Amino acid sequence: MSGLIQQKHILFVYRQAKQPMVRTFLEAERMYRPSTYMHSLRTALICDVFLSHLKYDPQAFMTRHIVTGALLHDIGKLAIPADLLAKSGRLTHQEWQVISSHPECGIKILPDCFPVPVRDIISMHHEKPDGSGYPLGIKKIPDYVQIVTIVDMFEAMTSKRYYKSAYSDDQACELLLKDAKKGILSIELVNAFVSMRKAIVNLHSLDTKWSINLPYFRGIFLSLYQVTAKFKFLYCTYLIQSSRYCTHLIQSG
Repeated sequence: MSGLIQQKHILFVYRQAKQPMVRTFLEAERMYRPSTYMHSLRTALICDVFLSHLKYDPQAFMTRHIVTGALLHDIGKLAIPADLLAKSGRLTHQEWQVISSHPECGIKILPDCFPVPVRDIISMHHEKPDGSGYPLGIKKIPDYVQIVTIVDMFEAMTSKRYYKSAYSDDQACELLLKDAKKGILSIELVNAFVSMRKAIVNLHSLDTKWSINLPYFRGIFLSLYQVTAKFKFLYCTYLIQSSRYCTHLIQSG
């Protein structure tokens, strides 16, 4: 994939990321959940490449909604204690319940003004067509949610985390195909995703370029330190809601 095509996708993600409420959430992630922030940016970028491969119109509202949903899919993790997200050992049942609540936390934090596809992606990106997903175990999942789910899984598997080493792209694709054959993921979408893996390999190496070599992203997130009073109030409201909800989950668990 040429640098020009890479830049096209990066600029598209940038335009979605600079929306006022979207960038407020991203700044919160960057400050308090940096690994989630980088994961969200990479997931959105790979999603846009995947959508292009699937012939989605870049000017269509649905394309914009899917990329915005990919940027915000993990905002519920702002409500999860950082030490729990970074835990390297085995999670207890209660700890897993708290972590797996992040889609519900995300919806509670998200303002109602966001469109339905974005809300669906946040609340359903861990649901699976066979009903084995969470938090609700539903089976009827829109394609636009499954697209983000597949990319989310690929990006997570191929990235190094506190608790695991990174899988190779081949290993991740094999695991996606294995899940698709079991009915856990859409076989059609996984096959399409695997067919464009070479493009993703090039894009996945952009870890440091997001904040170092791309002036548009660097400029956005540096300027966010000067957010308006309205955004500061909104941001504080998010954190208060998140903290209360997380405390409720732990106490009720």
